[in-house]
Amino acid sequence: MATGTVKYFNIQSGKGMLTQDGGADVPFDYTALISVGGDQLRSGQSVEFAIEPNWEGIATARDIRLIGSSPTRVDLRDEAGDQL
Repeated sequence: MATGTVKYFNIQSGKGMLTQDGGADVPFDYTALISVGGDQLRSGQSVEFAIEPNWEGIATARDIRLIGSSPTRVDLRDEAGDQL
């Protein structure tokens, strides 16, 4: 399992990005969240996740679980990627 932080999550589209510890950013879909709702996901939260290729062969995060404490700032994005 990889670890990292939530970079952002767009609750409208259900898509987001994680930053791996010591690695590249990894996209994810809301279906990859385990035991946390998208409305509870915050930028900067520590997460643990698996990385697998999607149907296009692009590395994506799966089985995302929160670890540790969570910050209070929310970084929600709209369809255009603009911060809400």
